[in-house]
Amino acid sequence: TMADGAPNGYSIITFDGNEYTLDFHAAGRPDDWQMHIHAPEVITSDQSGETDVFVNVFNGSERSKVAMRMDGGDWVELERRVTTDPAYVQLFEAEQKITNKTWRDLPKPKSSTHLWQGKLPAELAPGLHLIEVRTVDMHGREFVDRRSIRVE
Repeated sequence: TMADGAPNGYSIITFDGNEYTLDFHAAGRPDDWQMHIHAPEVITSDQSGETDVFVNVFNGSERSKVAMRMDGGDWVELERRVTTDPAYVQLFEAEQKITNKTWRDLPKPKSSTHLWQGKLPAELAPGLHLIEVRTVDMHGREFVDRRSIRVE
């Protein structure tokens, strides 16, 4: 994982005259894996409206559109944030606590320019809920990812 929270990978730029397409490929992952959704695994119902969801869109830019919905509801646009990826910060901090390492430390977290943030809806009912995120890249291509969250 890179210091901005994106996975190790590579980009391919394809030219067609004066037009181009930019693709990101995460190493060892399917080509359509284009984002990581970061949210707690478990929350309480009273925490839901204050709970952040962060989405690291690996090939994202200021021209990307990112939206989230819960349980198949309405899409809500997320806001682009230039900050450190909280998932990477957690990984970095966990690694710092390990003693007697036999490997080189992860690089210190750095700001990501491809991170979006939103809040979960308030007062989610107890149970399992589906977070769905859709991004449309600068070339008009859509990618979707999902993950669940449990409300107690």
